[in-house]
Amino acid sequence: MNYRNEAIQKLREYRAKKNSLKTIPEEVKRLELEFDAIKCALGISGRITTGSDVDNRLISNIARREELMHTLRITELFTKTVEDALAFLDDEELRIISAMYIDPVPNAVDRLRESLCLEQAAIYNRRNQALRKFTLAFYGMTESV
Repeated sequence: MNYRNEAIQKLREYRAKKNSLKTIPEEVKRLELEFDAIKCALGISGRITTGSDVDNRLISNIARREELMHTLRITELFTKTVEDALAFLDDEELRIISAMYIDPVPNAVDRLRESLCLEQAAIYNRRNQALRKFTLAFYGMTESV
């Protein structure tokens, strides 16, 4: 396993997954309201038969909510783990990692060169050092054994 590439992928996914911690509960709430509406349709139509459209919609709704709640728990753990590993970086390393992976900006290296008063090679060296530290903090290793 290439832990460095895995770490980069996690950094790139972090912001969207962090945002989903807000949107998943909202979607679950929407599905709960939809579930109530489906139950109301049951009251209007009387009884349902096995395999009916209403029955399938109820089951599908329950399954989607359960899947989202499971995803929410996984995402909460993912974001906490990334944040714990990011906390291991110093301010400059975090700034470099953020500009290049978490919240990428156009011409990140040039902007970092100007703001940090460093040469391009130094930016890449510090990025590599920061990725190594993040990978160690996240996985406990940088290479497969």
